[in-house]
Amino acid sequence: MPVTHRLLGTSFAVATGHSQGPNGLEMDWAALAQIDAVAFYMGVKNLPMIAEKMIKHGRSESEPVLLIEWGATSKQRTLRTELGSVVEKATKAEFKNPAITLVGQVASLYKEKSWFEKRPLFGAFPLVLNDGYCDPLISALQEDGAEPFLYPRFENKKAVTPEMNLTDVDELAFYEGADVNVFFSWLEQERVDIRAVKGALCAKSYSAEYALRKRGIMSQEKAVTGKRYWLGPKGEPHERDIPLFRLDFRREGSQPKLFLTELKKKKVSRRSFFLQLMRYLI
Repeated sequence: MPVTHRLLGTSFAVATGHSQGPNGLEMDWAALAQIDAVAFYMGVKNLPMIAEKMIKHGRSESEPVLLIEWGATSKQRTLRTELGSVVEKATKAEFKNPAITLVGQVASLYKEKSWFEKRPLFGAFPLVLNDGYCDPLISALQEDGAEPFLYPRFENKKAVTPEMNLTDVDELAFYEGADVNVFFSWLEQERVDIRAVKGALCAKSYSAEYALRKRGIMSQEKAVTGKRYWLGPKGEPHERDIPLFRLDFRREGSQPKLFLTELKKKKVSRRSFFLQLMRYLI
């Protein structure tokens, strides 16, 4: 709906609908009444005064008025009425701020729901799992009019650069996509070129793999014989023992199977074997 129209109004003004000043809502009401269309922001509480002042200074009680509550959100509501009855109808409909009150003949152009209100998921508030992969889903839901709510909500804090040589590591394993960003922020802070990092960068989750690929890096999986660090899950480096075995998911014919691969020639006890296996799986 336009705020100006060549047949219904050529002037437009915006005015506050509330004030915390000592004189309350003191404005040049006579001047405002000469404007074809006036939009009062956050004025639901002062609707009785707004309607009274506008009528007192020459506006008709039958003049169209449009109230818009929570505009451009999934909670948007609209009410088309007249200046003389706007207080009664807004009270009955329980309209509250945030809202805009548009006074003028252009308000009569509002005939039905707007394009925003016609979207298929308008008024829906889906709960979306915040798992690091939800951005495309969030965008699609918002495009169809929904207002997604992410859960759980996280508070990101800047990680402190560890006191270690980031280039003197044989393997860095990332368990979350956010950890990849933390690692590169450390490199930037220490002015270290990624090409100076000789160790393998390994993704242990889809989000970490995606984060590496966005930076043009393919996840590497290989056996190492030196220092191995895991970055995560809280962005903190932890040195771990090198696993003696690795589980590979491969196919034998048409049946998927797990194969145990020995990475390091060393005789180990059964207890040590299962401890290493459980450590890798966890």
